[in-house]
Amino acid sequence: MTEEELLAEKSKTEGARISYIWLKRHLADFDQSEESAKKIGDYLKAHKLSFTEENLEQAFLDLTSQGVTFAATPAAAAPAAPVEEPLPEVPAILPQVNTVSDIRKCPKEAYHTAWFGPHQKKFRARVNEILRRGK
Repeated sequence: MTEEELLAEKSKTEGARISYIWLKRHLADFDQSEESAKKIGDYLKAHKLSFTEENLEQAFLDLTSQGVTFAATPAAAAPAAPVEEPLPEVPAILPQVNTVSDIRKCPKEAYHTAWFGPHQKKFRARVNEILRRGK
């Protein structure tokens, strides 16, 4: 490795260290997107500032005071996973089926009794919901 390559590697490592320290302080108010990094980088270039913790902080504070936001917007946030409703309840005396596999494994006589018995509406609702979900 040449001296020039070593200096370039040292500069890259120092930049990563500076970024890490600064980002660690701004976990809640800086989203680390390319767009936000560009805003900071453009500020540093426009003001001819070197890449230091102090200059990053100055850029962030100045831009924030000008109304620039760096936090992820709600629209950019990942959508929450849908919460699946629980399966319809059935009396404990009926076969407890929770999956399509459970339905297939259910003894024929027990399934028939539950399907046509006094609690058929609840049992059928549960079976139909399991089949609808395909699980």
